[in-house]
Amino acid sequence: MDDINALTYRKSTEENCCNLAQVYAKCEQWATRHSSSFDFKKYKLIHFIYMPRRFNINASLALNGKEVLPIDKVKVLRVILDPALKWNYHLKIIETRIILQLSALKSIIGSI
Repeated sequence: MDDINALTYRKSTEENCCNLAQVYAKCEQWATRHSSSFDFKKYKLIHFIYMPRRFNINASLALNGKEVLPIDKVKVLRVILDPALKWNYHLKIIETRIILQLSALKSIIGSI
């Protein structure tokens, strides 16, 4: 099974987790019918929130007796997302890569 993402929007993070649990149950039914499976170690939970003080950003997701705890960043299609969708961490990673690539190019040009 390739990577999938589930997104839900409710009035609270707890409601989002309940909704995601229902989506998970449907996905598990599909996987059983199609002799497929999902790797629990790859499950990630992040709450995208504008005002963290108004929501329980620590709300976790319970799936088949296992708990998925929320994280502070997640990579989706090579883009690193944070709860406030500020892009700071992603931009920092890109900046680091560019500096390394420019250094490599400078050393190649200097050796010609």
